[in-house]
Amino acid sequence: MKCSDIEKQLELFIPKGLAQTDKKENTGLIVGRSDKNVSTIIVAYRIDQETIDYAVSAQADMIISYEPIIEEPILTIGSTNYQGRLLLQLLRHDIACYATGSSFDKCKGGSADWLASRLELSGVYITEPQASYAGMEDTVCQSGKGRIGYYKKKKSLEELTDMICNLFSLEGINAYISKRDDGLTFSDVAVVVWADEKSIDAAMERGVQLIVTCGVSSKEAMKACSEHRAVLELPGETAAHIFETCVEQYLSEVLSSSIEILTIPMQRKSRFLKCRKE
Repeated sequence: MKCSDIEKQLELFIPKGLAQTDKKENTGLIVGRSDKNVSTIIVAYRIDQETIDYAVSAQADMIISYEPIIEEPILTIGSTNYQGRLLLQLLRHDIACYATGSSFDKCKGGSADWLASRLELSGVYITEPQASYAGMEDTVCQSGKGRIGYYKKKKSLEELTDMICNLFSLEGINAYISKRDDGLTFSDVAVVVWADEKSIDAAMERGVQLIVTCGVSSKEAMKACSEHRAVLELPGETAAHIFETCVEQYLSEVLSSSIEILTIPMQRKSRFLKCRKE
């Protein structure tokens, strides 16, 4: 199968047009040739030395990652810096690299949908709808940053924490809640994989009581607490687990059975619960 065929399948699932245009994300095929024959694919959240070592040992032809191997313009590729050494190895072993970027967080069936599904939320809808391509703004949009859903029976912070820890085999997660809100139970929940000021404000405007995320600044979390909201922050590795699980499953369904799809085996890191209060 050609690399271009795999690109087309990825575009159907994770449209590049969903990436953050304000940050000029580098998505799509970043290293390699579209006409390259591919028989083994590595799915990895980021491309580092461990990823490349595994790809070389597996004789992989292509790496599909969330984070792009090249984010900013570069003037030279050489062995004098870490990024240059990675790129030289990819070129030497003829390994193509494709990156999805934040498009994966917004697409239908991506990280936000996956996490909302695993949390068993009802009535899920998109917080910040976004068209995949210019000209689609007036169509029914099934993509966008963040999801909001609800529990028919309210849950305590402890119940939700236990549910998430069991789901991802974690020892604990970060919980942000004001002292005066101890004992609150929650119905409306927002899922934002990477929470920023805009996404938190959008969730609060819709009356959400709890925000679940894989990354948030203390400033934004405390701002939510001051508005009588709570924030649960999962370890960043959770986002990597979601990406690798979803993309591997999708490719296994749409590509020929002759294509081998691999993820890097790694021991999950345990995290301890840190309950931060205002």
